[in-house]
Amino acid sequence: MRWFKRRPKRLLHDFSEILDDLVQERGEPETLEAAFDLVTEAGRMMMFIRHHDYGADNINQGGEEGIAIRVGDKLARIKTILAKGKAKSESKEDAWADMSNYGKIGVLWGRGWWNLPEERPGLVVVVPKRSS
Repeated sequence: MRWFKRRPKRLLHDFSEILDDLVQERGEPETLEAAFDLVTEAGRMMMFIRHHDYGADNINQGGEEGIAIRVGDKLARIKTILAKGKAKSESKEDAWADMSNYGKIGVLWGRGWWNLPEERPGLVVVVPKRSS
């Protein structure tokens, strides 16, 4: 994972791309624990990319109820994808990852941790560019 002061030309916003890049860098996982760690790390990266884009206020304005609504939206998206086979703007993996992150945000909110300062405020996290 790398941190930049300015947005580089290639910034990944898609969970699947981030996960694919991690797998390419480290290889396919050979255990459930290793696979879980990769998915968790990709979700963490996605969370901080989005936090950089949106800030904390989108959560602060809706509070815990707003988080629950976002989880409901993601669940509805997943159900639609399962029924129709795809969605135009988001993959099933992205929706699952977002729902997982909203669960973690709910825990952070409930413990009063959501508005803690960032370790690297204003910096953008990106993963290494994929070589084709």
